This record gives sequence, structure tokens and C-alpha cells, in this order.
Amino acid sequence: DLAYHTVLPRDPHPGLFDALARLLAGLQATGTTRRALLEFQWELLSEIGYRPTIEGAHAEASRGEGTGGAGPGVWRFDPHRGTLQRGGGRGAPVGTSEGWRVREETVRVLMSLDAEPGPGGATVALVEDAAMVPEASIERTGRLLSEYLRVLMDRDLPTRGLVYSRARGGAEAPNGVRAGNTDLSTNGS
Repeated sequence: DLAYHTVLPRDPHPGLFDALARLLAGLQATGTTRRALLEFQWELLSEIGYRPTIEGAHAEASRGEGTGGAGPGVWRFDPHRGTLQRGGGRGAPVGTSEGWRVREETVRVLMSLDAEPGPGGATVALVEDAAMVPEASIERTGRLLSEYLRVLMDRDLPTRGLVYSRARGGAEAPNGVRAGNTDLSTNGS
């Protein structure tokens, strides 16, 4: 459904064909469905030119700050710019930072996805470290990318609601995001 709604007919994306083949293989393997979907979302965004920009996270990690697991950090993802940046916690005044709050562990998964491509595709680092990445982090990162794709397409696909169903109580839209609030950190992103 995502591939159909994000590329134009006869628009060549050979990498997308390979990503779809990996997705189908991942869906057949036991216990890898969420990872396969996450990797496909990342590769799709890369193929269509909207891969999130996470250089700030890489820069902090290279300096030994932030994403090294030393402590919780607050990040923001701006879906209109496709950028991830540090700042704007729960107590921050409204309007001081654009975008959705994102957990530090979600940033680490995004960094793993953004690793150098390997022989099996763009996301070999996540596959090799699968046992090290909690399933909840995979789920949250998938939700984040799913919501980002929804913003890019300016529409919600019915299949997204099937994959990312309601999580936690409260007034939520069928897609699992609180109505009127795209704070993904409190909804599991």
C-alpha cells in the first residue's frame, strides 16, 4: 500500500523493488514482522528522497554525547523538514521547538537504520543487532516513520491503522496517535 501511494506509475525505483522483496521475506520469517516493516519504511523514504535527516544525532554520538545511553534525552522530529534535532522537553514553552518529541532509544534505532548500506540492503546494522534492539523501540520507530509518511502523503492509509493499532487508553485516532496531539513520545514513539 505504501509503495503504491508514494511512487508514480513508471517511475523507476529499482531499490524499492529489492526493498519489497526483503519485506516479503521478512514477513514470512517468524518474529521479524515489525523489523521488516520498519526497514521497508526507511528504504522507501530513502528511495523517494525523504529519508529523515539525523546528522545531529550522529554528531552527538561521535562526540560521546546524547545517544550513547548515558541518560535520557529529548529529541524533536520535524515532519515538514524531515529533520531530527535536540530540544524541547515536556516543560518547554509551546512553540520553542518544532515537531514531535522522540525518545532517545528511538533515535538510536534511526541511527542504526542510517548506517552504511551492506550487502543485504540499507539496514543490515539493525538486522545484525536485532537481539539488542527492544521490540518496543522497533514499534515506536515504525510508528514515527509511519506518521511521517502520513504527513508526506497528506493522507492516512487504512493499512496503517491495521499495523499500528490503538496503543494505550485515552482519546486516540484509529492510527494510534492522540487526536489533536502528535506527541509521539507519549504514544509509544
